[in-house]
Amino acid sequence: MKKILITLLLSTSAIAQRTLPNPIILVHGFTANKNTWTPFTNYLRSNLGLTISPTLLTYDLNCDGNNATAQILMDVCQINTGTIGNYDVYVVDFEVNGNNTKYKYSNQASATKQGYALKYAIERVLAATGADRVSLLGHSMGGLAIREYAQNPIHYQDNDKQHHIAKIATIGTPHGGSNQGSLNLNLGSLFGKDEFSEAGRDLKTTTLNGKSGVYLFGGYENAATLGNGYFNYDIDNNGRTGDLIVGLNQRPFPENIDAACVIGGIDSDLVVTTKSQNLNNIYPVIWAKVFNYNCQFTETCHTEEPKMAFSEMVQALDEPYKLLTSLKQGVSTKGIFAKEIQDANIDDDEYYIYVSEKGKINVTFNGVPSAQTLIRFYDIENRQMFFQQNITNVNFTIDADKPGFYKILLHGETPNSISTYFVKYTFTPTPPPIVVTSTTPTKPTVSALYPNPNNGSFWVESSSNITSIDIFDQLGNLLQSTEAQSNRQRIELNSACNCILRINATEGSKSIRFLSQK
Repeated sequence: MKKILITLLLSTSAIAQRTLPNPIILVHGFTANKNTWTPFTNYLRSNLGLTISPTLLTYDLNCDGNNATAQILMDVCQINTGTIGNYDVYVVDFEVNGNNTKYKYSNQASATKQGYALKYAIERVLAATGADRVSLLGHSMGGLAIREYAQNPIHYQDNDKQHHIAKIATIGTPHGGSNQGSLNLNLGSLFGKDEFSEAGRDLKTTTLNGKSGVYLFGGYENAATLGNGYFNYDIDNNGRTGDLIVGLNQRPFPENIDAACVIGGIDSDLVVTTKSQNLNNIYPVIWAKVFNYNCQFTETCHTEEPKMAFSEMVQALDEPYKLLTSLKQGVSTKGIFAKEIQDANIDDDEYYIYVSEKGKINVTFNGVPSAQTLIRFYDIENRQMFFQQNITNVNFTIDADKPGFYKILLHGETPNSISTYFVKYTFTPTPPPIVVTSTTPTKPTVSALYPNPNNGSFWVESSSNITSIDIFDQLGNLLQSTEAQSNRQRIELNSACNCILRINATEGSKSIRFLSQK
């Protein structure tokens, strides 16, 4: 049995490279490869300043070289291991040594295998970046691979059984299937596409025998349902055939995942109908956002979509609203300002901040590209605590009187072009009160704190056994804590201060002031 080998190495020099809160993973389609995304990644780098990982997430989906069988644990192998760095964007590649017979059909493998490979791609990206979630964009069958991962919990991450997806975006994806091809003539094989491959089988709206496509709509995985000639009939890739399959479109779509579809063409992109590309036609209740790209008169519309529809893909990847983006303290986070629905130049970006104690939250926005923009800040009870409009740069401080989740809303009219901005917050906890006198009936007798003033080195003595000595500055911030097991303890202080020293002893505690002039 071959297993996925994952080596997780994090380069310290790469920590500052990512600016997006949710790194993006790009997944190509049927018979395609990494080159699908080259124009788009160039656009993201030059126009939005995003960083692109130079290391591909490459997986061989036909490890055993046997097309007649489909066992997921035997067939899916990671090709490149080692560090992938902390970047904004990563690219998956299922084409492995395409001229080698053993690997020939890796990028024509089943949707089940592709979804399983994505599990490990997501695991690597989360580990390399420290992010909580990822955004996924798939072209054509790549969108089905993403849905296979998202809608099949057995693929979820091993450590917590969660999907860790912020948003799913698809472009030209046949959510309702596609019967484009020559069926029994299999003329597609002349162009490197084999319609009897696993992917060709899974993409079908209807089977060769006129029944609903089994992978998408469910049914029995056998020749009687699917038709003759396929490499194998093992749709769920468990090593056997004849099972009753629950179709991808019969499975629930996770309620906490945002979805968006980029739809090519007016009626069709010449491979997939616009109806099939719209996920809302399968799941009306998820309210997937739709962005149309008109390539109706382009003969290569379907394959060219990810190389041309840059604005629409960025809009589809805009910040999620179901699982709000969590800002991390002290980290400057890049936001994307783009219209969030097709026919309205409006964008709403929401973030949340979690604080575990009382304190002050300071928020800074820089480079907001439209003056017609407003910011609102809400407390844990959804009460508005701050409002300002017509801003491009703003800095404000909020008193957080309770621990919990606080929310920021950025709302405004988007300019004609897609742009970015930065948001950052810092948190200063409220210092604890300084108790100068003991509340216990018995106090330790301090025979000496000498010398006082001192140069940072001094002795403390007590009539009872000292257990610990704490030193605070004038604001109540703890500077140093020393454990002790006797009635006499030497203290070494690393910096000058006008401080308060608290002695904790077996008979009580006491605080005194002293001056260190180190």
